[in-house]
Amino acid sequence: MAETKKTTSPAKVEAEGVETVTFNVEINGRTINLEAPADILSADPDAYIAYEERKFGVMLKAILGEHQWMQLRSAGITTRILMDEVFAKYQEAAGLGED
Repeated sequence: MAETKKTTSPAKVEAEGVETVTFNVEINGRTINLEAPADILSADPDAYIAYEERKFGVMLKAILGEHQWMQLRSAGITTRILMDEVFAKYQEAAGLGED
């Protein structure tokens, strides 16, 4: 049986009435506009599983969805940019880690 792949697009998130945050990252001189759930608990459940397994790159991929992930890949994202820029800017935009 063929495996189906779930994706969470910004349009799907918006259609479901999930509050989102937007943020920008610059990769190789190209500005990428990203949108993600404001509340991580509204993200794809695969994001939580990845978090529990300490797979933060996989977690971000699940949060952003396949389309945005491919935008980052086509812009030439590196692991350093993923962790230092994308993850940090998502945390800031979503207010994660704030009490």
